[in-house]
Amino acid sequence: MSDGIAAYHTGDYGTAVADLQQATSASSGTEQAKAYYMLGLALHKDGRATDALKALQRAQAIDPTKSFASSPGKFDTMLQIVSRDAGVTAASTGAAAAASSSSTPSTDKASVALTDADIYVDSQLAANIDSTRLESDVQAQGYAHTKAKIAVLYRLPNGYSSTGQYTAALHKYLGMGNDVLVVAAVHGAGAGVADVSDNLTPDEEDAIAARYVSQVGSGDYTNGLSAIAHDAQNAVNGKERMGPDILLTVFLVVVAIILIVLWSANQKKKAQIAAMRGPLLAQAQKVLQNIEYLDNYTDVLPKNNADSDQVRAFRQAAAAKYEQANKILNRATEPTDLQRADSIIEKALMDTGNARRFLDKATGGTANIPGDDAIRAQLLPESPEDAAQVPSDARGVSFFSSRPAPIGSLVPVTIEVAGKPRQVLATAEEAAQIRRGQQLSVRSFTVGNQQVPWWACSSYDPYRDYYAYNNSGWSNVAAGFIAAELLDSVFAQPGGYYGGGGYSPYAFAPGYDSWNGWDTWGGWDNNAYSPSGGQNAPVWNDPEPSGAGFMGSPGYDTSDYGGNNPSGTPFMNDQS
Repeated sequence: MSDGIAAYHTGDYGTAVADLQQATSASSGTEQAKAYYMLGLALHKDGRATDALKALQRAQAIDPTKSFASSPGKFDTMLQIVSRDAGVTAASTGAAAAASSSSTPSTDKASVALTDADIYVDSQLAANIDSTRLESDVQAQGYAHTKAKIAVLYRLPNGYSSTGQYTAALHKYLGMGNDVLVVAAVHGAGAGVADVSDNLTPDEEDAIAARYVSQVGSGDYTNGLSAIAHDAQNAVNGKERMGPDILLTVFLVVVAIILIVLWSANQKKKAQIAAMRGPLLAQAQKVLQNIEYLDNYTDVLPKNNADSDQVRAFRQAAAAKYEQANKILNRATEPTDLQRADSIIEKALMDTGNARRFLDKATGGTANIPGDDAIRAQLLPESPEDAAQVPSDARGVSFFSSRPAPIGSLVPVTIEVAGKPRQVLATAEEAAQIRRGQQLSVRSFTVGNQQVPWWACSSYDPYRDYYAYNNSGWSNVAAGFIAAELLDSVFAQPGGYYGGGGYSPYAFAPGYDSWNGWDTWGGWDNNAYSPSGGQNAPVWNDPEPSGAGFMGSPGYDTSDYGGNNPSGTPFMNDQS
């Protein structure tokens, strides 16, 4: 009702009518009378004077005291205006209003009879109506929620100008609520047929009566009135069933959707957690192994030595982080938990690396002890001068950024190209990003108006040029996401971009055997390749390969690329 009143005051009469019609069905008593009153005002403003008059009359019938209006006089004035616009004379309207406001059906025979009975038939019409059958029909309908009463009058009581007006007043007097009252007045002014229920709108009531008015008017009272009562009860019960049924159905559908969404999200989250947990557990185990390695040297550390103190401090920091990360891994319920654990594990690995460096300083170096290389922390070069200090037989390059680095500091990772897994090397930071599901970019350059990856640019040597390109902001440097099409094009064009003395497209480190069989494609001198300007070791078809390919991990199939005595791994190869 409040929405309808608000719409009425803003001049949106169509919306006001729609909202107030709903309000008439959803209220009772004085509130319902007020809803009909406001509906009448809105209908009148909307140019529907006849419908407005019915609504005002309905409001007056429900509450003859007119307490729903600001004053009875204002209601009477409004009723006269609407009646005039509806083509009804003010005099007749005023008389009817006065009669309605001052009289109630408390003493007429129908009201007395229907207080206890279901059927009332005026004695003058008894011969024309089968009262017993009519009552049987009404009772036989047996609606659980809605009862019906029928009154057949010879003429309307004094003070009522229409059958509808009297039926509404009698319905209220009897306190029938959603039950149906059907009244037929046969003779005199206002004669007709009407049905009333609080659960039906005036339009619905009029439509039901209109279907059978000719049947009743022709004298077939018994069948016509029984049919009206039956249809009205059907309409009321349909609404009463529809409300709870629809609400229950909607509730169950909403609950089902929520449960499905929650289950799907939970399954997705579980799968994500499972995928993240495995690699993190492996990294945590590496931290533990590093700590155990450091513990082997605890007893031989020099006393009162600052470097020894640093070893112990970094070792304790790594152990604390390991415990923290391990608890998170065991209790993780959200992917964010694992991301937090990942960050902690990375810091713990850095702590063990720092501890190892101070261990070397404190003990004079443990580089010659078997197994030490597995933990030795190798820093990434930060300048061309640092890069130049990396021994030529231990040089490596990040597949993604082309950053020069000692082989031991790079981490093997698996990426997917054209639906196939390929293993390449990356910095520890890049490997951590890949574990977190991020997609890294590959450095690329413009060669002949075409973007090519760094290893396909013949003039680019990471150990010579990385820092210059990295910081200069040259316009011909661009990076893009790894694309299978781009990488496949490199393999498909052995003679395309690789002329000159640049970095080999498949060489992981200068001096390391790379791809046995390249010269079978033609166009390469397998003895003259010198990527860093100072090495002339055979790169292709080394009869006795002493190093690894780009990955440096024996055991991968290189037969797809041909060659003699294949060993090691090419730049990027299918995992076997």
